[in-house]
Amino acid sequence: MSNETDERGVSGQEQTEDAIRLTAYFIWESKRSLSSRDLEERLEAEEFVNI
Repeated sequence: MSNETDERGVSGQEQTEDAIRLTAYFIWESKRSLSSRDLEERLEAEEFVNI
C-alpha cells in the first residue's frame, strides 16, 4: 500500500480507507440492513476493495 500523496495531498492509505467506507455503505444500503452489522460489512468491504 502506497503512502504517497496525490495532487490533493491524500495518501494511498487514506484513499483505500475512503474506498472501504464507501463500499461498506453501499453494501449496507443494498441490503437495507435493519440490524447493526457494521463490522461484518466493513470486513466485506475490505475484501472487495483489496481484491
